[in-house]
Amino acid sequence: MPNLVQTLIRSLRLGITCLCLTLVPPETHGQDITSDLLVHWPLHEAGSEGQWMAFRESNSGETRHGFNGNPGVRFDGEGDTLAINAGGGVSDRLTLSAWVLPESFGRGINNIVAKSFGNTRPIAYQLYLNQGRPALRCNSNGAGGTPQDLDLVTENALLLGVWQHIAVTSDGTNVHFFVNGSLLQTFTETITFGGSWGYLYVGDGESDSFSSLGQGLEGKAFDVRVYNRALIQHDIDALHTNGPPPARLDSTYSGLWVGHADLNEVKEAASGTWATTPASFPETVLLHIDADGSLRMLQEAMLMKTRETPSTHVVVSHPDHVSLYDGITLRGTSMVGQRFSSSTIALSASSVALQGSNGAYAALITLPPDHPRNPFRHKYHPDLAIGRMVQRIVRFDIPTEDRPEDHSLTGVLSEQITGLHKDTLEARGPITFTRVSTSGQLR
Repeated sequence: MPNLVQTLIRSLRLGITCLCLTLVPPETHGQDITSDLLVHWPLHEAGSEGQWMAFRESNSGETRHGFNGNPGVRFDGEGDTLAINAGGGVSDRLTLSAWVLPESFGRGINNIVAKSFGNTRPIAYQLYLNQGRPALRCNSNGAGGTPQDLDLVTENALLLGVWQHIAVTSDGTNVHFFVNGSLLQTFTETITFGGSWGYLYVGDGESDSFSSLGQGLEGKAFDVRVYNRALIQHDIDALHTNGPPPARLDSTYSGLWVGHADLNEVKEAASGTWATTPASFPETVLLHIDADGSLRMLQEAMLMKTRETPSTHVVVSHPDHVSLYDGITLRGTSMVGQRFSSSTIALSASSVALQGSNGAYAALITLPPDHPRNPFRHKYHPDLAIGRMVQRIVRFDIPTEDRPEDHSLTGVLSEQITGLHKDTLEARGPITFTRVSTSGQLR
């Protein structure tokens, strides 16, 4: 088993680009993401103007007005509910969007946002998780139809313990599900959404009905939105890019850190126990910490300097920005940047934000089937024509007592990979970070 896991993980290094068909909804020019926005709950600011909210806690029965969960608000799955008695009415156009961090799928059904759910009131629409799979429940024939007579459930479940963006759109004839900015699945359905005079709920429903079914969200929600139009890929990209803010460390950690890891344990799929591998698998990880403490993983980094006088050292991660700066190392007769690469971990963008706190941080990396770095894009791969989404959770556990004064940090790197094998692949091992630059400016 360890050899199989190592072989599959190693295949992530393959990324040869080839031509393939990308499945996306019909594309038109995107609109401003505030256009036709009926309801917006940022869920990270207390008492935002126009965003009055009531939050009922299941363990106390009390209602709090306004709160600060930065980022997101946690729901316990047993009655924690956020409700608003305004907005949310749609006809035949709809988009539901939210960031969620699920902690458990044990309840089977986990509500994210619903209008409405309680007693005899019908469900006009509901975005929820069915065994972790994004799903839409609604009254497909308007007010004259049978309440909640349509359930559309996707085939792929979310991952536990990391922030993921979900969006579902309906243009009247087609329903598109998006996860982390990529099209997950499409259903052909003609829908006219029924009206409901009830509340719009996030996390759970009314205490005497929905919550008693044990169908509340167990996890966190952030940036919940309801539109009365069907957003397109351009709009979904904007919402995904606006994701939860990254984890923040003390500014004394700022700079570029190069981590060298040796994955020397894998989890056996059959027993769920960890086993030592015959040989360790080396990985290189690049982390950058901004001057404000924001923590991000990088695909590549160039140490360069600005062109003003006096110049300032910067860390350049985006290839298009390299030409805007000067090098710091003499090569022949030219000054060039000092380059670092994380070739063993293919990111979906030039940088990916990490979430977490107290020494435990994680990033979710999603490579859609058509992504240039997806290993299935290798022109000799037998499943090239099919393509599969590959998802990778990279976690760092760094003892909080390990301080950066000596420009080094030690900890544990662990990974979960789905999409390469029928089972989730898990590996872990020690990692040592060395700070190669103290620049807190990422460009």
